[in-house]
Amino acid sequence: MMALNTLIRKGKLPNGATVIDCGGDYIWSYSASGIPNVFVKGGLKAMDGLEGYFQFANLTGLHDAIADHFLAIEAPLKADVFRFIRKEMLLTVEEAADLVDAPRNVIAAWEDGRGFSNGHPEQRLREIYSEWRKSRVRPSLKAVRAA
Repeated sequence: MMALNTLIRKGKLPNGATVIDCGGDYIWSYSASGIPNVFVKGGLKAMDGLEGYFQFANLTGLHDAIADHFLAIEAPLKADVFRFIRKEMLLTVEEAADLVDAPRNVIAAWEDGRGFSNGHPEQRLREIYSEWRKSRVRPSLKAVRAA
């Protein structure tokens, strides 16, 4: 397992890697996203002793780019992507379950890789996330039901 935000030498990306291009020469693993095999090209290189790490002036923009990448794929969201998007909106599992009208245990099992949704919860999350991106106001059950 790679350390958090490790510099990857060119040509050594694993199979199935997702690279978010933010401009620049260096490619970093971005395990902080919680999504396996997400890498970022670019960023502000900084050194801490002998270990490289990266930081972004616009972390929100990076997270938006990650979400946009996975939401553009016309396939059901994988559990780790669903979790990433839920956490971006600062929602608990319980709140997300209420918002997508699914039992809490279904969402928790799905995020833990113990089950898979029938499509409804992940589609609702896509819609709620799209609305959230416009305002950055934390979704509430009352507001979602009113819409």
